[in-house]
Amino acid sequence: QVRNYVRTQAPELSHLIENYDFTRNDITVLHHLTHTAEGKPGTTFEYNGFLYGVLARVMEARTDTSFADLLQTRLFQPLNLHHTISAQERATPEQLAELAVPYHTERDSFVKSPYPEPNVNAGAGIISTVNDLWRFDQALDAGRLLSPTTRELSQQPQRTADGQLLPYGLGWFVQRTDGRKMVWHYGWQPGSFSGLYLKIPEERLTLILLANSEGLTAPFAEIGYRKDVTQSPFTRWCFDHFLVKE
Repeated sequence: QVRNYVRTQAPELSHLIENYDFTRNDITVLHHLTHTAEGKPGTTFEYNGFLYGVLARVMEARTDTSFADLLQTRLFQPLNLHHTISAQERATPEQLAELAVPYHTERDSFVKSPYPEPNVNAGAGIISTVNDLWRFDQALDAGRLLSPTTRELSQQPQRTADGQLLPYGLGWFVQRTDGRKMVWHYGWQPGSFSGLYLKIPEERLTLILLANSEGLTAPFAEIGYRKDVTQSPFTRWCFDHFLVKE
């Protein structure tokens, strides 16, 4: 179904599944969580937000509930995230009026961009604010979302089948810089939105940035940003202002 959808409805995404073998029966949820589902499963890390997003279908099959409803009832409502919705297609006229307008640059000028696809999956689509993400972060640290054991497991780098360390845990990039553990992720809707969510657990420090352009992410993606968050000048600014030099 996924392959047919891409080929017929979204051919521009075809490059995201060209190394994914739909005929294999040994691709697991863990492979999708760790971005090792392409090629021979479990051997190579290749970040693929589209294949990660397909995990929403696993949740829907398991619960017989739409992923958007699961987000609303199991996450947003219990945490009182009043300015967060599961997808743009579910927004009220009042919420749409408050939605940030995305922009991109053309010839050194800012030009309004179209909004991304309005639906949601496990990899993209949620609309939120920095304040609501901060509430989510507090709940995560307080153990309201995951047990301490599960949270720690999600924030530990995984390994390939032959033991090579990955730059990714279960939904988080993970690295050590200057002796400190960095747990982080970026958001990137090309030509419209971007974001950065960085946690330094040992310092009890969280940095959350949202932008209505791709400027938080796009300039650094080609120079290793997906494996090294310190490539971002925003991260370096955070280090300079909030971390004690060792």
